[in-house]
Amino acid sequence: MSVAQRTLLCVHAHPDDEAIFTAGATMLYAERGYRVVLITCTNGRLGIDQNNHGGNHPDHDPIWTVATRARELAVAAQLVGVTRHIQLGYDDSGMAGWPQNKEPDSFVATSVATVAAQILAVIEEEHPEVVLTYDERGFYGHPDHIHAHQATMAAVESSTSVERLYYPVIPQRARQEVRDLAQQGGLSMPAWVTTAKGTPD
Repeated sequence: MSVAQRTLLCVHAHPDDEAIFTAGATMLYAERGYRVVLITCTNGRLGIDQNNHGGNHPDHDPIWTVATRARELAVAAQLVGVTRHIQLGYDDSGMAGWPQNKEPDSFVATSVATVAAQILAVIEEEHPEVVLTYDERGFYGHPDHIHAHQATMAAVESSTSVERLYYPVIPQRARQEVRDLAQQGGLSMPAWVTTAKGTPD
């Protein structure tokens, strides 16, 4: 099989994760001639809205957030080398402990087996040699990231085409350096950056 025919599958939980966590990898593989397929599991409804409200704020606007993140994702996917994008359409579950975790349409309320079957269907159609997703900690502990990891692992274990599986991680020393530089520069960092444990060096 020629390089031009090889495929990379990237599985993410939310719109913007493809840009935050794996953009460098997908762009590199695209430049090498790989077909890049992206699965986004949720609609990202609980992200920051136009008034800077997070998903747990009483005045948060999920309709605006979903529409905006969908538009941004369409642009970002092209920029990071995605050939085909698949949206599974689950509701964003929110951060650990949020009441939305328990809503019936939330991603984490859906069984791992159900999501794994959807991912496996894409694997069987696309035959990717390489798969990218989160590690078992979901990079920083987000419930949707962990759920995506579990479902992807189950799908990969049932496949025959996948040769390599990669996780985006940040070494603990690098994480601390980023925090220190941000503090020195007076920059405010998102909570998920400051609380992420990182991977041992």
